[in-house]
Amino acid sequence: MGFFDKVKNAAGNAVNSISDTGKEFTEKARINKALKNEEAKINNLYFTMGQKLFNDNETAPAGYEEFFESIKASKNEMEKLNQELMILNSNTACPNCGTKFAEGQQFCRGCGTNLAEAMEKMRQQQEQMMQQQMAQQQAMQQQMMQQQMAQQQAMQQQMAQQQAMQQQMAQQQAMQQQMAQQQAMQQQMAQQQAQAQQAAPQSPQNPQGLQAPQNPMVNGNNPQQ
Repeated sequence: MGFFDKVKNAAGNAVNSISDTGKEFTEKARINKALKNEEAKINNLYFTMGQKLFNDNETAPAGYEEFFESIKASKNEMEKLNQELMILNSNTACPNCGTKFAEGQQFCRGCGTNLAEAMEKMRQQQEQMMQQQMAQQQAMQQQMMQQQMAQQQAMQQQMAQQQAMQQQMAQQQAMQQQMAQQQAMQQQMAQQQAQAQQAAPQSPQNPQGLQAPQNPMVNGNNPQQ
């Protein structure tokens, strides 16, 4: 084999090696992309499942109380921030059309609205909204307290039922013990009676079948007559 042939073979081997490496890299990239896609699907399902669990349950199921409280706290904070943002925006924009206005301006340049009246009306609406939200929160708290009280009552009833069942079981066990004791006493008395009968002396029997001598005075026969 000549020098050029060796060079040709070496170049061919290098090309094949590069091709194999490229194919391996492409295959790894494909697998990594598929793994990321599946991971994204799982995360999306986790999110959807958690959101459905929160929306379908007014009270947190057992083991999810901390998550529910955190979500509710974040929602309340978002509402407060949105209200603050609304107030900030309303101070510089017309409530009717959103046109910016300068401080001290009486009428909107965009729609001609009386800004003082519109701002006062919006302030009243915001106060009503805040009062409604506070009323809703109080109602939710009362509902939660009622549910907790109902759960406590149910637990107390269950405990009372369990105690009653335990008392019944204790009474049944006591009755069974009494019956067992009575049976043991009866068996003991029967054994004692049997032992007493065995230990009692028996009257001797006449082995020849002879009659016992009779008293002549009993039959009225006097031998001297």
